[in-house]
Amino acid sequence: IIPCYLKDRWDVESLHRLLNSVKGQSMEFEKVYVVDDASPMEYSLSHSLVEHIRLTENGGPAKARNVAIE
Repeated sequence: IIPCYLKDRWDVESLHRLLNSVKGQSMEFEKVYVVDDASPMEYSLSHSLVEHIRLTENGGPAKARNVAIE
């Protein structure tokens, strides 16, 4: 589970680098949950293992993680 709040292009690029790193791990993951905590930026993720959840209201990283767990 990766909670995120993206404010600018650099944040989006960092998220893509993080997802590439997760994909390159020796342990394979069936799914990675990226939970956007009501970021002001519009962006897309093109990674096959990602389930992208966008929250409409900012609640902090703990709430974002809890949403993914449910």
